[in-house]
Parts: sequence; C-alpha cells; structure tokens
Amino acid sequence: MRYIIGIILSVFTGIFIGFFGALLSVFSDGAVNERLIYIALVLLVYFAASGIFGFLLSRYSWKWGLYVGVPAILILGYYSRAEFNIYYFIYMVLILTLSCLGSWAGSRIKRRSAERRRVI
Repeated sequence: MRYIIGIILSVFTGIFIGFFGALLSVFSDGAVNERLIYIALVLLVYFAASGIFGFLLSRYSWKWGLYVGVPAILILGYYSRAEFNIYYFIYMVLILTLSCLGSWAGSRIKRRSAERRRVI
C-alpha cells in the first residue's frame, strides 16, 4: 500500500513539475541565458524530487525516475506536436536520465546507510 501511494504521489509530482517547470521553460519568452538557467533548475528539481522518492521508498530504485519523469515527457511531447524543435527531444532525454539517476542515487544512499547501521 505504501508503494502504491508513492507511485501516485510521484506521478502527481511529475505532472506538477512537468506543467509548471518543463512546459513553462520551453513555452515562455525570454533571453536564451534566462531559459538555460531555468532549464538547468528544472533538471535539478527533477533530480532532487526523484532522489527523494528513491531515498524514502528505495525498493524500486531507478524506476521512481520513470514515474516522475514520464509525465513531463508526455506533456512536452504533446506540446512539440504544435512546435517541433529537436532541442525538446534532448530536453526530454535529459529529464528522464536525470530523474532515473536521482532516484537510483537516493535509493543507493538509503541502502548504504542501512548497511552501515547493521555493521555498527
């Protein structure tokens, strides 16, 4: 039951970050430097959010990154139908990669801390 609630929360987190972070970073107007900083921050948020899910519920390891990252890919994919740009595809790959890496790192940290507690 705990993992089902975690999956639901991670998908809603992915939808929230995907809409208010990833979509707005490609949809908004502004200078290129501003957009790149915003995109870097969005990628960092994906890494941290999936890392938190990986740490709290370490059973699924990197799969939490899929639950967090896939909603953004669907949102950006739907948006790119109207305005296709190859950079959107690179952005989607980065979101998915960093989300999976973040959740894997979070679960790895949790498992290592659990092993150290058993040794001591």
